[in-house]
Amino acid sequence: MGPSILSRMLELHDFLLLFIPLVEEPPWTRRRLITVNTSKGCCERGGDDGQRHDSGGSEKPKTTTKMIWEKLNNQNEWEETPPSSLLHLTKNEGQPWLAIYHLTTSPICRESYGLDEFRKSQLMRLRKYLNEALLDQLPVMGEVARYLDELSILGVPPSGQGSHRPSSSASSSGLLLQRVDVVREEILRGRDSGWNRANEFCEEVARRQWEDVFCKVTDSRDNELKRIAEEVYGGAGVSKDSDVD
Repeated sequence: MGPSILSRMLELHDFLLLFIPLVEEPPWTRRRLITVNTSKGCCERGGDDGQRHDSGGSEKPKTTTKMIWEKLNNQNEWEETPPSSLLHLTKNEGQPWLAIYHLTTSPICRESYGLDEFRKSQLMRLRKYLNEALLDQLPVMGEVARYLDELSILGVPPSGQGSHRPSSSASSSGLLLQRVDVVREEILRGRDSGWNRANEFCEEVARRQWEDVFCKVTDSRDNELKRIAEEVYGGAGVSKDSDVD
């Protein structure tokens, strides 16, 4: 990845911290209260003579509430999960962990990610989730656990006073240089008069190209279009009496 992409991912949008809420409050796991019917097909009750008589279903069915856990399966459907299987990772749960692994262990990401007290405290929230059950299913997360253990004893600058980068022996000055995409910013701004003039110019160029070039060319007269049509459509739409190279 280029420096511009890394800068946007790690400094502007801070993807690494964005994955922490997905681990703490995963949207693909939920706890739901359901109503369970505990009555049988017919209700029985004791009579005055000490014997049991069939009530014939005259009584209301007995219900109770139950708390269940559900997870999204591979078909994106909610599926009830017994408490004993809650620590079993699904594909959705594994993706954020793998993203965190790549962002924390990649050398280029480590060098590009500036650390301060705030980011350190946020990243340390992940340490309690790196238990034996997770490491047995994703052994590569042992590298993340080691990274967090090293981070816990690493001295970093306070928030707002620069950031520590592993590639430098000193903390940065807090000055961040970022390449700005001028065309993109002008498109997003949209209301600037200069961009409106440029937009009118582009529309005029497109109109002239359509009138002078594209509307006069068909696949029966242009050899390149003819070749593309033959490869894609097997020659459909190309006149038989047209010239072929």
